[in-house]
Amino acid sequence: MSTGKYSSKLTLLVALSLLFTAFFTLPGLQAQSKKEEKKPEKSAQKKEDKKPEKKDPRIRIEDAVVRNGNTAKVKPDFEFVKSGDNRVTVRSLRKDTSLSINGNFSCKCDTSGGSCSIASDGRNLSCKPARCDNCVLTVSTSD
Repeated sequence: MSTGKYSSKLTLLVALSLLFTAFFTLPGLQAQSKKEEKKPEKSAQKKEDKKPEKKDPRIRIEDAVVRNGNTAKVKPDFEFVKSGDNRVTVRSLRKDTSLSINGNFSCKCDTSGGSCSIASDGRNLSCKPARCDNCVLTVSTSD
């Protein structure tokens, strides 16, 4: 008869431990699964809320260049490119961008009868006089 008492007590103890285990772990699992369900909704809402801002793909030529009198130097990630007779523009060196530069540089002679030419090595730009006493580096933009 003593084995019957122990087996019923053991059975009761096992049943209670299973009940407590189920009671304490199931709400945790339910809460965790609810969090997992909510996370995709939140990320989907964030994606919908974050509409890509359309930036103007054009920048001013003055923002890509540092000028000093009749010379200029491009900032990093830009280069000078010949765009016509006695004209130079700036382009981005980044391959992953559709960025365009608004404007160009040219040289002109301040005195009549003379002329100037523009010289660039890709990074630096300067005006070279040809029968001119005063060459001027000018910027033209189309706003």
